[in-house]
Amino acid sequence: IFIDDTIPGSDWAWAVTQTWCTGSGTAGDPYLLENLEIDAVGGVCISIQNSNAYFIIRTCTLFNAAGASNPGIYLYNVANGDINMNDLTNNDHGIYLEFSSYNNIVGNTIYGNTWGTDIALVDSDYNTIEDNFAENGWQGIYLGGSNNNAISGNTATKNINFGLVINYDSNLNYISENILKNQNGASGIYILREDDSNTITGNTIEDNPQHGILLTDSSFNEVSGNIIRNNTLNGIDIYNSFNSIISENSVTDNNIGINVDSLSSVN
Repeated sequence: IFIDDTIPGSDWAWAVTQTWCTGSGTAGDPYLLENLEIDAVGGVCISIQNSNAYFIIRTCTLFNAAGASNPGIYLYNVANGDINMNDLTNNDHGIYLEFSSYNNIVGNTIYGNTWGTDIALVDSDYNTIEDNFAENGWQGIYLGGSNNNAISGNTATKNINFGLVINYDSNLNYISENILKNQNGASGIYILREDDSNTITGNTIEDNPQHGILLTDSSFNEVSGNIIRNNTLNGIDIYNSFNSIISENSVTDNNIGINVDSLSSVN
């Protein structure tokens, strides 16, 4: 399914004439794509672009978007979308947002992505990512150049790389109550490249083969109230990062609990 609200014949006015779309695109009567089963056969299952209409993608089964970094669901320059309770398997990426804001991604199961990220936000702000389950992908949740997002209540486990990555000048994100465990090759949370003023609180980060939380080249981030245990390297590792606030974490059974290199400062 391809919807671009700037292209006649591929816009919402066209989509609502199809059997798989209902609604009128308002807050009270959003467009609805529900209970669809889509085999992308190497393409993209659902792509929505250049849209401010209200819509819901709910309880769909989306699979085999497994070529050329294709996602199961792709939003580009989109606001006012709700992506709820979908099952996405065997895609390159699970759900991928680019230049998209004020969307909600809630209660989805994303499993077995072949190369990409289970949930990715790129240059996307003010989104809510909540209560999703992300397993056996390349990495769990990725934020790149994305600000003011709320990431809460998600479980990311058994991914090849990191559980959660905050990268490339992503600021003021609130990361809370997530479970990040048993990644197969890297750390639970990785914050790098000038990411400032993010809050990491109330998460459980355990059984990862590298660090629990790794901060590099970032400043003014708060890490508080987390349970960080049984990671192979350090519970919290801070490198070339300044004015980090580290408080009230339970850090146990790691190689080193908290490691701060000589270039960093911690409050």
